[in-house]
Parts: sequence; structure tokens; C-alpha cells
Amino acid sequence: MAKENRKVKNSVLVDLFYEDEFAEENDRMLYNALHKEPLPEGTEIRKIRVDNVLYMNFQNDFSFGVGGKVLILGEHQSTINKNMPLRNLMYTGRAYEQMVPVRKRYKKEIIKLPKPEFYTFYNGKETKVININPDAGHEILEKCPVLKEYGQFIDMIRKYQETGDEDAYEHAIKECIQKGILADYLTKRGSEVVNMLVAEYDYKMDMEVQREEAFEEGEKLGRLEGQDDGKMMKLVHQVVKKIQKGISEEQTAEMLEEAFDTIHRIYDMAGEFAPEYDVERIYERLKQSF
Repeated sequence: MAKENRKVKNSVLVDLFYEDEFAEENDRMLYNALHKEPLPEGTEIRKIRVDNVLYMNFQNDFSFGVGGKVLILGEHQSTINKNMPLRNLMYTGRAYEQMVPVRKRYKKEIIKLPKPEFYTFYNGKETKVININPDAGHEILEKCPVLKEYGQFIDMIRKYQETGDEDAYEHAIKECIQKGILADYLTKRGSEVVNMLVAEYDYKMDMEVQREEAFEEGEKLGRLEGQDDGKMMKLVHQVVKKIQKGISEEQTAEMLEEAFDTIHRIYDMAGEFAPEYDVERIYERLKQSF
């Protein structure tokens, strides 16, 4: 296995759509796959890259400006991350910083910004909007061959990793070249691709995180089931009263001296039954959520 290269800042996805010699062509192909109307010939594409200073996974994000829009594209990690909207917001702010000169920000006239469009690509096993796994069969993959082959490449790596292969990256690259999957790219940049993969993805860490999350969910369920039904029902009833008074989750957690995570879940469940807020139905739904 190649040693981790700390100087590598790109992921393979970003490299394909930002750094590679065919990146602009790939960007154009991707734009056309995401929109009904193709870009007119000669449309300028402005590639925008944000350093991963504020958010580690910025190395998996890229963006480009075209036709009065700025497309913010990112690759979701294989474990579910519900903070993707936050990550997109932070990235967008950094991207606009690059697009608006400092002096212009102090002028009286309003600054017109290109409209942002957000797309997240996912190659894990959960159900997501744009799942680029080969088995998912998302329509965008047929419209953007390079994205389809990237998904096939990642799927190939996963299959080798699941067998415990210590040289999964190298073997996946070799097989993909043989099968014509990103063949030119992998032939040309094979060793660099291994470095990028090692830097961006730690399979053991991924598995550890999934086990930790499963354990935490089990603990939460145990705590909930261990509580007296009447006590929990009373808590739900108290929270509902706070919701009806417009009190925030944070304030409610502090006032009732309960864990914020528990209060947050009750707020979420209550939202499904607004405006009646049936306490018994909220409680039953709450138990199912753990």
C-alpha cells in the first residue's frame, strides 16, 4: 500500500473535474447531464476551487461557474452525514469570496451573484438522490460517462476492500484499465490516484465510524426503553407545550434539564403531527426513530 501523501489535496473526483487535462470537457458533459438544455458551444466555464481549510471534506468538493450559475458539487462520504447543507453553505461562501474582488465588496452598488445550484454525489449503500453506484442505475450516469466510470471505479475498490485485500487500490486500478473503465486516466495517473485515495479514504476508519454510530444508536434505544413510559410521555407533553409557546430546542433542553439530542428528536417527531401534536402518537413515533 502506498504511503499517505499529505501534500495531496485533491480527491479523484475533483481531479477528474478540476485538474485533469480533460476537466473542462468533463465539466461541460456533467452540466449537460444535469440540465435539460445543453450549453451553447463556446460557453466559458470558470473553474472554482476552495482550499479545505475550514472543512476537511472540501477536498471532495468542486465548483464551476457557467451561464450565470455556479454549480457546487460534492461527494458524500459513505456513512450518512446530515450536515451536508452546512458543508454546502460554508463552501459556497468561500466560493463567492473568490468570485467577488475585495474592493468591489465596499462599493455602493449591489453585487449580482450567479445563482448557486447544489449537487451531491453518493457512492455508499444507502438510498440517496444522486447515487452513482452502478447498481443504483441513476439516469445521470448514462448522460455523463466519466461520472459513470468513476462510480464503477469506486465500486471496484469497495469489492476488493471487502475481501481484505491490502492492495485494493492497485488491483482495482489494474482491473479497471483492463475493462476500459477510466482506462486512459488511470493509465496516465495511476500512482497519483493511489496517493489521492489513501489521503481521502481510510476504509478501517470508515468501518470504525459505522460501528461507533451503531453502538450509539443502541445506547439511545436502551436509554429510551429503560425509562418509565409515563415519565417519557410526561416529557413529550412538556416539550409539546414549549413548542406551542414558540420556545427553541436549546431553551427547552435547558429548562427541562434534558439532553439536547432527546429534545431535538421530540421536536422532529412533533413536527410530523402539527398542529394537533398528539402526544401518544409522537411518543410512539419517537420510539420507532431510535
